[in-house]
Amino acid sequence: MPKSQSGKKWAPPITEYQFVPILQKNILCFLAESKPHSRYSTMKAIKGHYKSVYNAFDALLEKGIVTEIESPNHLSKKYPVYWLTTAGIFIALVEGANQKMLLNRTPEIYPDDKRI
Repeated sequence: MPKSQSGKKWAPPITEYQFVPILQKNILCFLAESKPHSRYSTMKAIKGHYKSVYNAFDALLEKGIVTEIESPNHLSKKYPVYWLTTAGIFIALVEGANQKMLLNRTPEIYPDDKRI
């Protein structure tokens, strides 16, 4: 990442065509093209760092793009599993996710939702 004159790292601003930053876009497109995943399995799949992926998930949750689907138990611990909300589905389509896979997966995740 380039440095500014003050020595601090500088990130380019989000353009008018981007809805989310690049890491959040990678998470969004990964979830759109796969089944629901935990934060850790998403981090492994996109080859990211744990802290940055964890923060990106928090930002996506705050924006209402991703939601917790279920919390399966494994060795008496709950691991939340995340997938896209209805708003997240439309943003993923705009951001370039595979349309066919996303539209086939959506009725499996939200079988009762007729809006999608």
